[in-house]
Amino acid sequence: MKLRGVLVVAVAAFGAAACPGRPSQGSAARPAPEAKERPPVILITVDTLRADHTSVYKYARDTTPRLAEWAAKGAVFEQAYTYWPKTRGSFVAIMTGRTAGESGYSPKHPELHTFNPTLAETLQKEGYDTAAFVDNANVASSLGFSRGFKTYVEMWADAALKDEVARTEAITRRGIEYVRSKGKGDGFFLWLHYVNPHAPYTPPPPFDTAFTDRPKSDPTLKVVDGFFGGVPKQWAIPGKRLLSDYVNAYDGEIAYSDAQLDQVLRALDAAGVLSRATVIVTSDHGESLGEHDYYFDHGANLFDPVQRIPFIVLGRGARAVRSGVLVSTLDIMPTLLDAARVSFPSGLAGRSVLPFAGGRLESTRDTLVGENDRGHQGIWDRRYKLIDIDPRATKSVRQFFDRSDDPGEGKPRPDLKDAAKKFEVGLDEHRDVEMRSAIRTRAQLEGKISPPRSQAECEQLKALGYVAECR
Repeated sequence: MKLRGVLVVAVAAFGAAACPGRPSQGSAARPAPEAKERPPVILITVDTLRADHTSVYKYARDTTPRLAEWAAKGAVFEQAYTYWPKTRGSFVAIMTGRTAGESGYSPKHPELHTFNPTLAETLQKEGYDTAAFVDNANVASSLGFSRGFKTYVEMWADAALKDEVARTEAITRRGIEYVRSKGKGDGFFLWLHYVNPHAPYTPPPPFDTAFTDRPKSDPTLKVVDGFFGGVPKQWAIPGKRLLSDYVNAYDGEIAYSDAQLDQVLRALDAAGVLSRATVIVTSDHGESLGEHDYYFDHGANLFDPVQRIPFIVLGRGARAVRSGVLVSTLDIMPTLLDAARVSFPSGLAGRSVLPFAGGRLESTRDTLVGENDRGHQGIWDRRYKLIDIDPRATKSVRQFFDRSDDPGEGKPRPDLKDAAKKFEVGLDEHRDVEMRSAIRTRAQLEGKISPPRSQAECEQLKALGYVAECR
């Protein structure tokens, strides 16, 4: 099958990608909708939420009891990963369904470029009302993320909302008000993006004391510059030097987010929308909590703590299933378009997961790929992972891991040459496709400079640790 700049490396060993321009994976076999039917579609994203710290994914702590109850009624994807473990790059992929080579995203051009049809634009052209309530300046309107949204509310820009808690609760309130304003009508797309549990971890009461126990191994951390070797100085709390101090707070923020999600889902249910809408609850990326000596950040590597995310489908088209198929953030756009019965734009790298949410077991996808701002690329399946930590070097440095006996991905296995071979081929194929795609998009980016940040955007990015100073 011909390669299309895809998430799935489309060679015989790795399965086939979804065909652009139409719902994939057998969705056409479902009964055709009534004329002009526009089923609601809803995307709820919780920033920096790693799957293995949620009750939904069997975490030892009961951090998301309410979401677990909702998830038991829908489809839980147990092998879900982000394509790009940093907010801005991740949401470019989520809102375009395209890999970086196709979308033009890079650290040099870190925005959602106008030549990409977005999820909101595509739905709006089909008559959908579109609204978003978001809290992370990495998805600012100035960066292109508001395209296609009739309503786009940037919570950090509201001076009346004094802190993160106020902004979080405003997202919940405004989202519920929007749903109630739509009644039982069809034809809306709603996106809610919560910044919790992004660092600094400051859960409000009573969640700030929800988790206070200490593990047997609880190292004392140094305060450091950067994110390696100890507590980043901008996150350091006086008197808090144990690793558990910060993990407890991170889990407290997750529990707070769980309460907010529950309010939204209850409102959807009460309004009669949940049974008619398709809802995805997920995250843009995870968080490293000291793994690989990397503390309270994400994006510097492609290990599971920053790559594995929750991915839950509720409502229309979802049965109570736990699926082991490989799923990516690149699948969000085709899934919601499939749910809305809207044709796909060309160049999508992912596929609709609705057939699997409905109970299908078999998948043609054998691997996923990921990239980051540092130029790292990786390819993995349920067991093995190959990471190229500098594909731009003359001689790339690749590490191969067997996660069945090394779940912490700490022991590269150069001896597993036979097992690594197909991953080497797959990563080379992905790299070549991305390079060819980048050549096509480069001409559209010549001379382009990222737009200046507003003061409000810059101040929030500073608070989240993305920029050092604001002028």
